[in-house]
Amino acid sequence: MEAEFFAIKALLDSRREAYEVFEHEPVYTSEQAARVRNEPLSSGVKSLVFKADNDFVLVLVPGDRKADFVRLRSISGKKNIRLATPEEVLKACNC
Repeated sequence: MEAEFFAIKALLDSRREAYEVFEHEPVYTSEQAARVRNEPLSSGVKSLVFKADNDFVLVLVPGDRKADFVRLRSISGKKNIRLATPEEVLKACNC
């Protein structure tokens, strides 16, 4: 993940975007992330990886919301949608 961090940082720097870097212990839920940032849950975004038929789909969801499987099926045109397993996420995203 370090390479990805530096790539994102370089992109923001090249565009002269303002940002802050916060380092904290690992967190595993949106609630934990909001707590360590001292921000409302709604200010964060969850990155969820789904297995949609034979494809992987990355879905970004506001921290205080849940993914809507019916809407995902409608938008994607896929019939079978489920959260990817940790092993599938590692294979699809290398993280």
